[in-house]
Amino acid sequence: MGFSGQKIARNMFGLDYRSLALLRIGLGVILLINLFITIPDLRALYTDEGVLPRLILLSGPDLMVSPSLYLASGDAWYVYMLFVIQIVLAVLFLVGYRTHLVGIASYILLLSLQARNPLLLFGADMTLRLGMFWALFLPIGRRYSLDAMLGRVEHPERETYLGIPGVAYIGQVAMIYVFSGLLKTGDTWHVDHTAVYYSLALDMYTRPLGHWLNQFDGLTTWLTISVYYLEIYGPLLFILPVWSGWGRLLGFVIFAVLQIGFNLCLQLGLFGAVMIVCMFGLLPAEFWAYLGEPVIHWLADRAKAWSPVRLASAFENWRQRGRERAHALAGLPSATNLKRKSAAFLCLLRDSAALFLVIYVLFWNIATYPGKESYMPDKYVWIGQQTGLYQLYNLFSPDPQADDGWIVIRGTLKNGRQINAFTGEPTVTTEPPADMPDSFGYQHMGRYVLFLLLPNEQMYFQPFLQYLEREWNRAHPAPQEQIATLEFFYLHEVILKP
Repeated sequence: MGFSGQKIARNMFGLDYRSLALLRIGLGVILLINLFITIPDLRALYTDEGVLPRLILLSGPDLMVSPSLYLASGDAWYVYMLFVIQIVLAVLFLVGYRTHLVGIASYILLLSLQARNPLLLFGADMTLRLGMFWALFLPIGRRYSLDAMLGRVEHPERETYLGIPGVAYIGQVAMIYVFSGLLKTGDTWHVDHTAVYYSLALDMYTRPLGHWLNQFDGLTTWLTISVYYLEIYGPLLFILPVWSGWGRLLGFVIFAVLQIGFNLCLQLGLFGAVMIVCMFGLLPAEFWAYLGEPVIHWLADRAKAWSPVRLASAFENWRQRGRERAHALAGLPSATNLKRKSAAFLCLLRDSAALFLVIYVLFWNIATYPGKESYMPDKYVWIGQQTGLYQLYNLFSPDPQADDGWIVIRGTLKNGRQINAFTGEPTVTTEPPADMPDSFGYQHMGRYVLFLLLPNEQMYFQPFLQYLEREWNRAHPAPQEQIATLEFFYLHEVILKP
């Protein structure tokens, strides 16, 4: 059987509508998880009562790379109000209600939250932001959504979507891996192949499984070589002109296993989960034929067995009324013509923007490659900052760091007693914590502390220590239990060669 140009294009760049719906659902779930794990630190990290008051942020270096609604007020009530709105929008996005309108609002608030405290950002935040951005260009509400059930969107005539936004989405996923590999230019990756050894020797990141694996030199050498070549050449599996479905499924499984392996060995927060979710849109029809649809049908059959008949009937009537309204509107000639013209114009605008921005992102990433002239003129950097498309895939690049350490914040009370002001423990020790990744609290406050360890960031120490002092004194109002002095120590440890 021959292959036409359109057939090859669909094989290489077509996206299954069901997979795009799964991408929306996955992003909605990750958004909610990210928000809920932020709640305990919300006042500490995003209000003027916390570690980074707005005055300090705005008077310091240019860290705020995007506009932020959270900067309108530093009061706790205002931050909590925006946060609740963000949770509601994430739920609506997950179920696909007014999908694109809600998605845009949710993205704006996500960008605002990240810009309010950019010292917290790491790979998971960047990838979540990029996944949300490109999803908004795609027809993520055409299947498995309330919009589809209510007849607000037309059911796709075929299972595969082909368009410039889809090409841009595939390109962004590929660039995450390709440039992550290209930036690994150090000797530990290419000469002595010890990059994985050094990565797993970092106590501040490494989990027990990673420490155990690091005793096998042959394994870490093989993993170093494999990760580099897999990141650069593995994305080709996503754009095969033939056998594309099975190629994509193989590519998804390989990279999902890679991300699961990273997160089993290293404390990387939500990074692995976000990366896997951002690849959901690449799942081919074969996935749905052999796994996705059978599971959905099985769950539907189980649901019928226990769901109240009256509720199911009312829901079905609701869907039917939505279909009837959509068909009635479609039958009006003037409305149809206007709708078609508006849709055509919006599609042209969307496709033009997606094409421009994916090319922009390509040049942005090329500019991050060391030793090359910048391909991104300074006058165009604002586009990436304002849209949230700024990105850098330099984890463990060009080499993993060869030094490690842990922090101790010693507080001396007015009665002379000493406490660990960071952990709240009543005793102070300089011994390394038994579980160092957990001692950093890597998901939120720990990320902030890790940022303070970077060069030239001393201006953020004082607000951070003042916050710790206020919190301790608020919890211990007795005059002699108040903090008199605070001292910040970083215990440095050099990683030995294998």
